[in-house]
Amino acid sequence: MNQHAELYLLSGDIRLLPGISADDVRHTIEGCLSPLGLAYELQEIAFVPAMETPRSAPIVEALVQSIEEVTGTRPRVEGAGPACDGWMFSSRGIETICGYGVECGGVHGADEWVGLVSLQRITEIYARTILGYLGQTHYAAAAAFVTPKLGLSESRAKGRKGQTASLALPQLQACRKQHLRFLTCR
Repeated sequence: MNQHAELYLLSGDIRLLPGISADDVRHTIEGCLSPLGLAYELQEIAFVPAMETPRSAPIVEALVQSIEEVTGTRPRVEGAGPACDGWMFSSRGIETICGYGVECGGVHGADEWVGLVSLQRITEIYARTILGYLGQTHYAAAAAFVTPKLGLSESRAKGRKGQTASLALPQLQACRKQHLRFLTCR
């Protein structure tokens, strides 16, 4: 004899892309469930909108220029995803960049790691980006801020979650106090 529960509870997480709304997703789910003749209820627990920064935005142009200056190569400008906290800034009209960062792996896992040399390079790129975005064309402060002070030679550090970040924090704090009054880290 087959037995079935009186009630089934299903949950899901859908990350929206630009051009797709919560209503679009709801209508798609309803279109799949309605023909089955089942009684169902959809509940939206949280809504996080998709975000998109135009390629022509000054913050994107400043980042591209900084990457070219530091690495000698022109980066591909493309979308990042599937989700990030950039929507909190973007929804308030603040130009936002998401997805450009350090060499890393094992993200959100027990063996998460970050490349320390890439942290140094990315810090210089973001310092130059900030200065360029603010209209400053003299980048000597950014180069002096990063290059000789961190002294990172390891290509990456592995460990339990949280350990990799603590390896570079004292050096970053010391550099911050000596040179610039702001630092943006990812």
